[in-house]
Amino acid sequence: MGARTASPIHLIGSGHPRPPGAAEGIHKHADPAIGLAELATLRGLVDDGVSFTEAARTLQIGRSTADEALANAEG
Repeated sequence: MGARTASPIHLIGSGHPRPPGAAEGIHKHADPAIGLAELATLRGLVDDGVSFTEAARTLQIGRSTADEALANAEG
């Protein structure tokens, strides 16, 4: 098998491939998965002794999303 190369349109400067539209600023950061109210609810549930997994399930978000939200808020 030959080496895969990105099309020249997707190469920027040092030759690292970038997603289409990145140079034009089309791709923006994703909106936060949970808002401030949900974050407060998550903290309250965990502080009240609810397991982290159950608290995330109650808010209908994934454990990794909940963990990242708390880490970013504390960080």
